[in-house]
Amino acid sequence: MTEENNLDILGYVAAGLGIAVIIFAFTQAGTFSAFVEAVQAGSQLVLVGIAAVVGGGAVIAYFKE
Repeated sequence: MTEENNLDILGYVAAGLGIAVIIFAFTQAGTFSAFVEAVQAGSQLVLVGIAAVVGGGAVIAYFKE
């Protein structure tokens, strides 16, 4: 396994954890409307999840070239 493959896997892990954080934030909100309000208010948990998904996607895209 090369270093690029390891970093590619790291991107998938980061994106997966980001999705898990977003799902956790949704379950903490209780309802979809409460989740939407939290997103609009700039919930740090949701922002961390989005950043992890975007960062993981960027790592995946970089090493897929």
